[in-house]
Amino acid sequence: RHFYCRYDYEAVDSDAANKMMDLIRDELVNGDLSKAPEDSSGIKLVAAEEFAYTDPVDGSTTSKQGLVLNFQYDNGDEAR
Repeated sequence: RHFYCRYDYEAVDSDAANKMMDLIRDELVNGDLSKAPEDSSGIKLVAAEEFAYTDPVDGSTTSKQGLVLNFQYDNGDEAR
């Protein structure tokens, strides 16, 4: 099952939000997932990617449309 969450915060400082997104991008999307911290929940981060949209009509691509984090439970089920 896939879950989609979108968070829009109008009162969040843009610089702080961009720093957070850059940290996730640098550490998880462009970094080494084997260094991702583990905890006792049994949920493991297995993949991270940055979403880019390609328009099917004109073929143009828009990057930085979101970060996708893929997780796996102890029983093998996956979640995004």
